[in-house]
Amino acid sequence: LYSSAAQMCIRDRLSRYRTEMLCAIGESEEYSALCNEHPDLRASAQDLYNQARERSATLLGKMKALENILSQYAG
Repeated sequence: LYSSAAQMCIRDRLSRYRTEMLCAIGESEEYSALCNEHPDLRASAQDLYNQARERSATLLGKMKALENILSQYAG
């Protein structure tokens, strides 16, 4: 079992990752919208879009790990 301090730390980290993931998703959506409006930007925005998508996927994996740990604590 985890201490309540450890559980609080994990919940705080999970909250921070959620915020970061939403930011990365919004960033990638904005790159996509800009490229749809201005196709000439696609070449310069594609790498930025890919990086934002990769960040959101990585954060999602981290969140899943933290949720798994918290579910073990609850169970």
